[in-house]
Amino acid sequence: MQQQCYDYDEMWKTVYGKLQKKGPVHRHIQRICQKILQPLDYESVLDVGCGIGHNIPLLLNNKAIKYFSGVDISDEALNNARQDYPSFDFQCLDIEKEFLNKKHDLVFCSLVLEHVLDDENALRNLYAMTKKYLFVVSIQGDYKRYEKNEKLQGHVRNYSRGELVNKIEQVGFKIIRKIEWGFPFYSPIGRMIYNLNPQKGMGEFNFMARFIANVLYLVYSLNLFHRGDIIIILAKV
Repeated sequence: MQQQCYDYDEMWKTVYGKLQKKGPVHRHIQRICQKILQPLDYESVLDVGCGIGHNIPLLLNNKAIKYFSGVDISDEALNNARQDYPSFDFQCLDIEKEFLNKKHDLVFCSLVLEHVLDDENALRNLYAMTKKYLFVVSIQGDYKRYEKNEKLQGHVRNYSRGELVNKIEQVGFKIIRKIEWGFPFYSPIGRMIYNLNPQKGMGEFNFMARFIANVLYLVYSLNLFHRGDIIIILAKV
C-alpha cells in the first residue's frame, strides 16, 4: 500500500493550529457539533486526531467526564496538548494501524479520515474503542487540488455521497444522525475560490486575515444543514 509522506509535525507548526482556532469552517463545525453533543450521556471520551486539544472544551461541554484521552500521529501536536491539559492522557497512535485496549463512551474523530489511506481499517479500530457513540466529521464532494497539497492539507480522498455512511455501517455502527453542511457559500463557492491558488497557504492571521475569516463566518451562517460537503455523523454501537 502507498505510504503517507506528509509531515504532520511541520503542519501543526505552520498550518493546522491557525486553522483550528480561526478558520470559519472549523468554527461552524464546532458550533454544529456542540448542539449534537449536548443531549448525549457520556463519561469517558477519546478524541482521535486530537491535535493540540482544540476540541477538548467542546467535548467536555460542562459534563461530568471521568476519563479523557486524546491520540494523534503528531508528537508536535501532542506536546502542545499536554502543556495545556497536563491531567489528561495523550498518546501517539496511528489510527490506520492501531487501537487502544480500552473502550470509551464517546469516540470523537473530526477531520481525520480524509487523511487516512486505509480508512476502513481505521473505522474498525474506532469500533474497537467505542462503548456507546462514534462522532465523525469529514469532507465529501469533489477532491480539490488545494486539498492534495501535502504542505497545506494532506488529504488522500474526499468521500462521495453516502460512502462514509456505508463504511461506518459496514464495521458495525448504527447511524443516529447525519448532517451535510456547507451549501452554497462554502461548497461549492468557497471551495472553488480556495482551489484557484492551491499552492497558497493560510498565512499569518493578521488583522486582515482575521477580518476576512470573521466575514466568511457570517456568510457561512447562511449555509444549509441538509446539503454541503462537510459531513457530520453520529453513530452508536
